[in-house]
Amino acid sequence: MKTYVHPGQRREEGVGIREAKKERAQLVADIAAGKYGEKVEPEKIRTLSQLLDEWIEHGETRGRSPNTLHRYRSKATRIKVGPLGDREVAKISTLDLDRYYNSLLKDGMSPANLLHHHRIIRAALNQATKWKMTPENPADDVDLQTVSKPEMHVPTVDQARALVFRAAESSSPDLGPILLFAMLTGMRRGEICGVQWSDID
Repeated sequence: MKTYVHPGQRREEGVGIREAKKERAQLVADIAAGKYGEKVEPEKIRTLSQLLDEWIEHGETRGRSPNTLHRYRSKATRIKVGPLGDREVAKISTLDLDRYYNSLLKDGMSPANLLHHHRIIRAALNQATKWKMTPENPADDVDLQTVSKPEMHVPTVDQARALVFRAAESSSPDLGPILLFAMLTGMRRGEICGVQWSDID
């Protein structure tokens, strides 16, 4: 028995609910495979080592202090010789970072020092997303243990007095007055070094 189809309702090839579902399923699969993600231009492909160098250079042009840049370079040197140094930025995953950080902890790196390494990697990868080297920053999903600050032990008055006398009797007798000055003012070492003395008429 043939079904009558009105000329105005005639179905064309590829049209209909079944075909639409097939197209939707294919579209979902393509998205999951990354076919519709933001493409990285070939000339912008960088390894993590190259990214760190460009990121530090970028920070230098933006007025970062020499001390800050020195710390960045020091940490970056160790990162670049690690297992992720030659890895393409766009191919670094959160799992890769977790495994790398776990290896550093097993090698004896302190959680505080590891946090400094992570901050550098995260900042560099964040810049890489702005430069369109990678569509996302895998370091954003890394969960590091919060480093607790060590408990401070403040010396008693007798202990502080004994420390000043001991320093004054050492081979550097000027250390005694310096320690006493620091205790009385609460100034840090860098602040004390910056104090300028002047004669009072």
